[in-house]
Amino acid sequence: MSALKCDICGGSLTMDTGGEFATCEYCAMKHNTRRLQQKVQEIRGIVKIDGSVQVDGLANLNNLLIRTREFIDKDDYAKANDYIERIFDIDTTNSDAKALHQNLCFKLDCRFLMALVDQLITLLMVLTGIIHQMPMSAF
Repeated sequence: MSALKCDICGGSLTMDTGGEFATCEYCAMKHNTRRLQQKVQEIRGIVKIDGSVQVDGLANLNNLLIRTREFIDKDDYAKANDYIERIFDIDTTNSDAKALHQNLCFKLDCRFLMALVDQLITLLMVLTGIIHQMPMSAF
């Protein structure tokens, strides 16, 4: 089983109680959460972490998802898309964000098709008016 190791001496790291950094049990080097996240990305297999771990961004993701839904409900698709992009910046595999993105694309497709139908109806009305104004001898 792999464990997070110190960049300096290779000693085991222990998380502080606040979850802000991990300290090497041998050389006392402190590693911030950003570096720990990088180290976790580099490790393959199972990681053993002694102490509590705080996951940064989880509450932020939930808030972003809530705001995205609010903007979709308000038909503010540009802002909804911005929030989806912010979620994907944090977690590219977020299934809720993927579902919201599909919903957003569907609504945009529907909006586009409705506008296209409106334009076709307007064109048809114009053409009908032109045809009614033409003399019968033109046919």
